[in-house]
Amino acid sequence: MITHIKRFDYIDIVKGIGIILVICSHSMYSDLMSVASSCFIPLFYVASGYVTSKVDLKRKAKRLLIPYIFFNAVILVLMWITGLRDITLVQFEGILYSRYSLYRLDTVDNCVFMNIGNSPLWFLTSMFLAFVWFYLLLQIKRKSTRLILLLTYLIITIFFSYLPILLPWSLDTSFLMAIFIYSGYAVRHKEYGIDLLSGKAVYGLSILYFLCLMINGYTNLSVSNFGKSVWLTGLAGIAGSLVLIKCAMWLEKTKCRNALMKIGKNSLIIFCIQMPLLFVADKFYYYIVGGELGKCELIMGALFQVLFSIIIGYWVSKVLMKTIPWVFN
Repeated sequence: MITHIKRFDYIDIVKGIGIILVICSHSMYSDLMSVASSCFIPLFYVASGYVTSKVDLKRKAKRLLIPYIFFNAVILVLMWITGLRDITLVQFEGILYSRYSLYRLDTVDNCVFMNIGNSPLWFLTSMFLAFVWFYLLLQIKRKSTRLILLLTYLIITIFFSYLPILLPWSLDTSFLMAIFIYSGYAVRHKEYGIDLLSGKAVYGLSILYFLCLMINGYTNLSVSNFGKSVWLTGLAGIAGSLVLIKCAMWLEKTKCRNALMKIGKNSLIIFCIQMPLLFVADKFYYYIVGGELGKCELIMGALFQVLFSIIIGYWVSKVLMKTIPWVFN
């Protein structure tokens, strides 16, 4: 089965917005974009579903898992050569397990796997698994039966949320991610006869998002932190993602369109190498500023980190796409 993907400029724009928000969340002042904390990861899944009509799992495996192996290998070698991190068996186990840690972050004596600048790479294996479950959804032609399977995915996610350990390849969150992918697919194809990207609908989705954000609190899907509720996490992720897609449609008519599109088209590689770039920017900023940093200096430092990571990440992406296109195509 072939993957049919139509190019939408505003989807590239929203991916550009998404990667900026992700990098902000990893910067020295992570509260910089806390208002978008519940949707900037779901956004990439919703956007992927929006542009997908049919799924070729072999192609998905190639486009997601080869970059996963490549960037893990590159980061391992860089850390070993520079001596910035000790490379032990745990790092290799982490690459196979593809999670930041074995247990949830509040666990005492946790086993941390991906701490050498490769922690964002969990996203690639998670996306692949989510597309497997999404593929199963598309095999079902009756929409009512699809809804039953979607509900089953949600129940499975709720069950996994009580486990003390994080499952390999984000198995515990991948079913929810598949729901995010399907929501993007359903919105584009108007599966249930509702246009959720109309003006009035987006205003309602904005209100829904902020209500979920206030009630549910902090979430971090990379470590299976669902806040107070998996349901609210799902609602916030879908609502916030659709609002950002609508914002991207508006931005498509502005002067910042081209810059955001360029970032969005290179978002995968920028996503994968963001942590080493943030680390370099952090060291450089502290070297220039020095001393204790107040809130203002932290915000300025975070903005510098984001700008540095986006610019350097973009050019690294262009070079890699030109020199070793087989890794990413």
